[in-house]
Amino acid sequence: GWAAVFVRKAGACKLARPLSIGCDPATQEKGAMLEGKELTLHINGKTYEFSIGRKLGQIPESETLLETLRERLGLTGTKLSCGEGACGCCAVLMDGKAVASCVTLTVECEGKEITTIEGLSDPVTGELGPI
Repeated sequence: GWAAVFVRKAGACKLARPLSIGCDPATQEKGAMLEGKELTLHINGKTYEFSIGRKLGQIPESETLLETLRERLGLTGTKLSCGEGACGCCAVLMDGKAVASCVTLTVECEGKEITTIEGLSDPVTGELGPI
């Protein structure tokens, strides 16, 4: 399975991405099975289609939901802080339950309803509530 590797850097822990090269054969086989498959994400009421793989524009199997939200979709309200899923800065709602997006793989989110902080804004004014 996936192993979390923690690296001490400037007094903080950072979750290193699992590498598909050099992993056990079962992990490599699982990644190969996902290659080229379509991935559908429902984020803040919009549907996004992606392809899984290592080519430009595809989502690698090791990409976290946080990376997809911030880097691919420009939803920067979700923040990276501890990288361990302990602090809550990266929390999003997935099917109505809070999850840590920094330790959730994007490929695990197929067909899920995801709500970020941007999705909590007033649909008319676009402003967030005071809480």
